[in-house]
Amino acid sequence: MSHPARSVFVGDSITDGDRDRSDPASLGEGYVRLPAEALAGRPGAPDGVCVLDAGVSGDRALDLAARWNEDALAAGARLEACAS
Repeated sequence: MSHPARSVFVGDSITDGDRDRSDPASLGEGYVRLPAEALAGRPGAPDGVCVLDAGVSGDRALDLAARWNEDALAAGARLEACAS
């Protein structure tokens, strides 16, 4: 059984993009929305592709490291990107 491709973007305010943190599907208005929209409309894109925004405005590198396991690895990321 194949697993859906899952990308989790972890970073600071640029990644956060003013997302709604009460909604796990919220991608905000930043760059994380771009790959999600591109993959959703692309012929041949993997079934069930999932893009998650785990950006937190104001975070620093130490903050990212402290939440890496919970926000990236526990989310089942198959591709991880860090931007700050």
